[in-house]
Amino acid sequence: MCRHHVQVLYIASHRLINKTLVSTRCSTAIIIAYICIDFGIMYVVKISRGDLTYCFPVENKIGRLVVSILERLGAKTVLDFTGMLYLRHPFEMGGAYFSFTLLSTPVVCLYICSRYLDYVSDEEVKAEIGGSFTPEQVYGSIISISVLQMASFGLFLHLMNPSFRSTFLSLRTGSQEVILNFRNAKTDHAKFNVLKIEETLWKPIREEVRSWINGNLTEWIGSESFSANKRALIPDDLVDDPAQLIQIRGVDVEKLQRRRSSLKPSAILAANNEAEAEAES
Repeated sequence: MCRHHVQVLYIASHRLINKTLVSTRCSTAIIIAYICIDFGIMYVVKISRGDLTYCFPVENKIGRLVVSILERLGAKTVLDFTGMLYLRHPFEMGGAYFSFTLLSTPVVCLYICSRYLDYVSDEEVKAEIGGSFTPEQVYGSIISISVLQMASFGLFLHLMNPSFRSTFLSLRTGSQEVILNFRNAKTDHAKFNVLKIEETLWKPIREEVRSWINGNLTEWIGSESFSANKRALIPDDLVDDPAQLIQIRGVDVEKLQRRRSSLKPSAILAANNEAEAEAES
């Protein structure tokens, strides 16, 4: 089989997964209990693993919680109805939970159908689905779609780069991903990415980050690559030497800290620039 044919099958299998997921989910969309249980399990898993907090930095604790809950809700909904591959990233649903969702869908759908058919008569079933289908036909449809989904997923895994298959079974949390990326980074520029992430996720290595910052500040301050963006990313309380902190900010530190306390991370750079302009004038 030529490479072009493999690529076509690879894309087709992924799209087939999406279509079958939509078909299976829509067959039970009216079952509110299923939705509550499904999303409840996701939140329980996230909370029990300490992985509820999303990577987007939010200073306010309540705001951080709201953002995390809504993001997880949105990601789970998109995963349920599309099977988007990106959502297996540790910052999102994670590889193992991604695969669990795909594989558990047929089982849950069959169970919900059995519970539903227990409480309605054959006539009510026919009226509900708008045709003269029997319970056997309903089960047959669910099973057929489920088999198609599993076959598509299996074909997809078979055709993909083998080095990526382990990502579908990964149990790594968002915090573990941040810590691993920081420790594996080859350059300081790459390590700076940790400061763009919600601090809760890298709290376990906070002292390690502090040591890295203070061990390199002298070199950075004299470097042209130490841009205003990088200076703004460094938290004041991670700089041990007050004199170096003044060099980084270029303004009165206490004044800047008062301004920073009321700003979001995205506005810190603007505050720095404004304060520096005032100092120069």
